[in-house]
Amino acid sequence: MAGLIVWAVGVMLVFFGAILVLSLRGDIAAFLRMRRSPTPIASISGPGQHKICGRAAASEQGTLKAPLTGREALVYRVLIIATGGGPEPGQGHHVADRACGQVEFVVDDGSGRTRRRAAQDEQPHCRRARHQHPP
Repeated sequence: MAGLIVWAVGVMLVFFGAILVLSLRGDIAAFLRMRRSPTPIASISGPGQHKICGRAAASEQGTLKAPLTGREALVYRVLIIATGGGPEPGQGHHVADRACGQVEFVVDDGSGRTRRRAAQDEQPHCRRARHQHPP
C-alpha cells in the first residue's frame, strides 16, 4: 500500500512539474537569452528584452548633480537609515529618508546607440516613505 502511495505522489509531481515547465517556457527562454552574451544594439529590430553592454552617456537632457557628492550623474539613489532606535522607543533601524533622481541617457556599444531611462519610477525604493525594519 505504501508503495502505491509513493508511486501516485511521484506521478502527480511529474505531471504538475510538466505543467509548470510548459507554462513558464517563454519566461525561461527569455531568462536564458539574457544570460548569454550581449545583443549588439544595431541588430535589435523591435521591442523585447535584450542584454546590451556599452558606455552610458548623457542625452540632450544633460546630467544631474548627485546630492551627497556633488558629482555629475545619470542616476542616483540616496537611502538614509537611522540606527539605534526608531521613531518610537524600543524600535530598531528605520529608513529616515529616500531620494532618487534620473535623466534619460544613451548607451553606445560601438554598433549603435539606444536611448534609455532607468526604471526607477516604478520601483518602490524611489518613493519617499518611512518604513521600519527590525533591529
